[in-house]
Amino acid sequence: MMLLWGLWKNRNDKLWNNLSKPGPAIVAHTLAWYEEFTQANKPTVQPASPKLKGRPSWNPPLPGMLHLNTDGAFVPSLNYSGMGGVIRNENGEFIAGFSSRKSHVVSALHADLLAIKHGLELIQALELTNVIILSCLVATKAIGEPGENLSLPGILVENINDLLHELSAVGI
Repeated sequence: MMLLWGLWKNRNDKLWNNLSKPGPAIVAHTLAWYEEFTQANKPTVQPASPKLKGRPSWNPPLPGMLHLNTDGAFVPSLNYSGMGGVIRNENGEFIAGFSSRKSHVVSALHADLLAIKHGLELIQALELTNVIILSCLVATKAIGEPGENLSLPGILVENINDLLHELSAVGI
């Protein structure tokens, strides 16, 4: 497939830029791409941490409870971020979920807080109770901090705390 890609790229370079490479150069570039691909996708074997035995796994909530897992993604070079969440019951069964793309996000904390807020709004819309929200440790600590913070994340934290007070039996 990579050799076909190399040939197609060479064809387009000739067609659009009037540049082309000889056959051996195309093969050499293709082999270099392949080597780079295999190195980037090589599985790394790391020794197991003494605290973690095996793979990390999802722990179900207590019977009658639900878990909302949220996460935000932030890349500084992009002008948007992504976020998502999923609500599951004690059997791991899917109840509801969301994913969204937001503009004007300024940090990873901002993205995580927006994900939590969106999850709370979903819980409110579905009129769910007995929900535990699991998210980024930094974001959950920010929500639990007392005092007023007038920064952008601080205002989001206040919105999240307001939502938490409106909802019954929902905690982080």
